[in-house]
Amino acid sequence: MKNLMFAVGMALTLSAGAATKTIAPGESWTATDANVADFDTYEVQAASGDKAAGLLLLDLSATPTVTLTGGGEVRKVSSATWTYNDTTKAQASFAGRFVIASGIVQFDNGTTESALGGSSSTPVVTNGATMVWNTSSLDYSRMLHLSGRGAKDGDGNDLGAFRLTKQNGSTSGMNKFSLDGDTLMVITCNYLFWGNSGASKLNGHKLEKAGPGIIYAYGGSLTGDEGSVELQAGKSGSTTKLHIREGYNFGTASDGPLILNDYTYVALQNDAKSDRPLVVKGSQSVVIELSNQYGSYSTAWTESTRYFGGPITLEDGAMLTAKAPNANQTPRSLSFKGKISGAGGITASGSGRVYVSNPENDFTGTLTVDGTSGGETYLASASVLPDYSHLTVKNAGRVTVPFSDDTAWPASSVAALAAQADWQGSGNILALDFGELTDCRRELSFTDFTVPAGGAMGFGAEGVDPSAELTVLAPALGWCGFGAWSSTLRFAGDERYELGTLTAAAAGGHPAGEILFDGATDVWLTTNAP
Repeated sequence: MKNLMFAVGMALTLSAGAATKTIAPGESWTATDANVADFDTYEVQAASGDKAAGLLLLDLSATPTVTLTGGGEVRKVSSATWTYNDTTKAQASFAGRFVIASGIVQFDNGTTESALGGSSSTPVVTNGATMVWNTSSLDYSRMLHLSGRGAKDGDGNDLGAFRLTKQNGSTSGMNKFSLDGDTLMVITCNYLFWGNSGASKLNGHKLEKAGPGIIYAYGGSLTGDEGSVELQAGKSGSTTKLHIREGYNFGTASDGPLILNDYTYVALQNDAKSDRPLVVKGSQSVVIELSNQYGSYSTAWTESTRYFGGPITLEDGAMLTAKAPNANQTPRSLSFKGKISGAGGITASGSGRVYVSNPENDFTGTLTVDGTSGGETYLASASVLPDYSHLTVKNAGRVTVPFSDDTAWPASSVAALAAQADWQGSGNILALDFGELTDCRRELSFTDFTVPAGGAMGFGAEGVDPSAELTVLAPALGWCGFGAWSSTLRFAGDERYELGTLTAAAAGGHPAGEILFDGATDVWLTTNAP
């Protein structure tokens, strides 16, 4: 029998050791500030037969201090903010659903992952409610279910169904989450780790990320369904960021798209990649870049390790900036292998190499090659640009085309590219890459070719850049003829070439006006010279 105590002028209370309140299947109970202390423990029983799980509604103005057990459902329905920390009662014995249906639940430092239930429990945040992580070291292995845009702040702004407000140093971070509807996450500081366990799912919904804090996405997370990920527009000095962790693929071609708005930033860390479709909406500061923040890149020049492989849509007016930087003075590459469509444009910059390789590209915007940082853009075939007049090269920009045979770049296409592109200013380079040839026997005929004003025609895999038409003679390798060129020969220089004596005369039966490499002095024109 319960031991009841009475006091004059006071409400009826329960003594220490008060009995448990049992909420059976098919039943519900509402706990309020006025009655919650009537019981120390609330047993919320799981569903049984055709009866739904017991339901405990918590309409409380402060974090509950009672004990929860059972496998039913507990639902926060008050608009109050509940705060958890190292002094809050853990609910390790509760194995059911803990639903945050209203207001805010905030985890401060010291909060354990059993704050809302044991290892078998299911935490849920529904539309109109927010879970806030204000903790720097929480590893959360529960499958967190999310939906909605969260509670409102005092100005009516959405707080997000999930919100990070303190740097979380745990690499486990948010191991698993599952979307029950379109969801807004707000990350206000660095950083949050997504899906280290690879179990997170979008379930066909959109996950929208806002805030300047970085999210690190691991492989296996957010893949295998039709859901999309959108980076909400940031602002100058407060970019919305996503980093794809090294060695992982962020999605497949059948997944929903990654959507980029103004002032958004995506980094491929080391050998990360994404086959997820990409949609660019923003026209201001939309950047995709390589990052070696963790570990090191595997190889220098390659189009297969760091890439976007899904279809790429550039909406009207959109502009994507692609950056492939140097790492430890070694150039790296960023590839766009998927078909590029739409009326938007791309600016390629950085000190590494940007590959454009899909022959079915049909975008109508401009590809701008900006050589300010010394990098280059590699056009894998003559058909990767639907219209050569939509190529702009400036600030000593370099465009390289593979030229080992007639298949990828016929000589006529190279001539058309040089004639039709917009070469702005001086020092721009159109370079021919002969790859790994051991015998350069292809005759290059440019009878109507004009070198871009102030620019250069680049010969060789990486570094010999003559500025006019010429014939290259290397008896040990065969020969390559460049037709009748009208001006001088310029070398950019590269340590992998041994450049011999230059002879500007009719020698060895070759036509007058050609400039010759003296083959007797070991002139090598390929990347595999001894």
